[in-house]
Parts: sequence; C-alpha cells; structure tokens
Amino acid sequence: MIAVSTAVKMIAVPLCVIGAVILTGPEYIFGLVLIMEASMPAAVNHIVIVRGFGGDIALTTRALFVQYALSVVTVPLFLFWARSIL
Repeated sequence: MIAVSTAVKMIAVPLCVIGAVILTGPEYIFGLVLIMEASMPAAVNHIVIVRGFGGDIALTTRALFVQYALSVVTVPLFLFWARSIL
C-alpha cells in the first residue's frame, strides 16, 4: 500500500502536472512553481488527521517517511526536467 500511494504522489501526480503545464502554457515561473508543488511529499499534518479519525498512525508515518526520503531525488529531478522542457 505504501509503494502504490508513494508512486502516485511522487511520480504520477508530478507527471500529470507537467503535462497540464505543457498543454496550458502558463508563464515560466508559474509553471515551475506548479511542478515543484506537485513534486513535494505530503504534509506532516496527515498524522494529526489520522489520529483524530482513529486511523493507522504507524502506516501513515511510514508512508510519509518514504515520501520524504524519495523526495530528495524526485524533487530535483522533476525541477531539472521541467526547466529543460518549459
């Protein structure tokens, strides 16, 4: 479950946003901000929300850790790629 959610959040979402930016053609800096925001990992406040609704805190924590660890590679990669195609 962690692998699927991480793949969607860290790879599929930024790719969809890059496609949307290419199709819509916003200003250069606005397109980079959109791509950067899409490639960022999920916010840590998910743990508070999961705790409030009685969810699996350990699973959420592991998923966030994997996303943050992966973001060290994916964020610069997507920004470098975005700069070359915009």
